[in-house]
Amino acid sequence: SGFEVIENDKLDKAYVGEKYQIAVKEPNWIFWSCAPGDVFPADFQAEVDVEPFLSKTGQWGIVWGKDKNNYHAFVLRSDGSYRLRHQVNDVWQKDPVPWTESPSLKRDTEANHLMVIVIGDIITLIVNDTVLKTIQNVNFGPGKIGLITGAFDDPDVQVRFDNLMIRDLSDLDDVVSNMDL
Repeated sequence: SGFEVIENDKLDKAYVGEKYQIAVKEPNWIFWSCAPGDVFPADFQAEVDVEPFLSKTGQWGIVWGKDKNNYHAFVLRSDGSYRLRHQVNDVWQKDPVPWTESPSLKRDTEANHLMVIVIGDIITLIVNDTVLKTIQNVNFGPGKIGLITGAFDDPDVQVRFDNLMIRDLSDLDDVVSNMDL
């Protein structure tokens, strides 16, 4: 709980039952909501169940970064593909991971369990307990983590999110060094 609730002609962010929903009403828009809290650590693990409710178009997933102009977005779409987007100073960069199909992704309106792990400049993308990709890219440092939904050509993309968990991994080096036996 604690996510922004708002409704206007372009979007609807609301709680539906016990799930958080972001509905994009207009084509070619992307909206995201930051998890409640101040600043999250630079090294983290975030995971969430995501269900495109009555939506077969658009994109949805986890977003993280320094601010609304500098962030990464790990997103899925209902055709079983995913990508990692990267924005710097409000300009989209070449996708570190372009749209890629994976048999590990559930299709259409089935729910998927997304996870992203960021340690230093290493980003690992996981769906339904399968590692899809591990890459090296910019780490913006401590910042915000949230949920994102976007519409392409079609309006009315509705996505429901549940079971968001964010873990601080900033002490991971201490844990690993203490494990030397």
